[in-house]
Amino acid sequence: ICSALVKKGDYQIAYDTILKIFPESQMLRNKFFATQTLTNLGLTELKLKNYNQSKSFLKQALETANGKGFIENEINASFHLSELYEAQDSARLAFKYYKRADELQKKTTLQKIH
Repeated sequence: ICSALVKKGDYQIAYDTILKIFPESQMLRNKFFATQTLTNLGLTELKLKNYNQSKSFLKQALETANGKGFIENEINASFHLSELYEAQDSARLAFKYYKRADELQKKTTLQKIH
């Protein structure tokens, strides 16, 4: 639901919806769901131009996903961090996270082929 709201540009509604499930997502043992929720919160904060909150959620998502095989979540969080740093005119950091997302995406694509 939240992804569809973000795609439609309904960022505030998406944010409010995610906030309702956020506490529960953090209590569950399902780290994939928690990581996905953190990434979505980071994205909606980014779209709402709340950059500090966005960075905090996206970095938490990366930390939670790191080493757990949640490659898609790592890709999304890295890509959104790239967008965040681009919006803040920090080209070096934007490129760093874009490159990370791109490398993870290529690795995933190669794994699917083999």
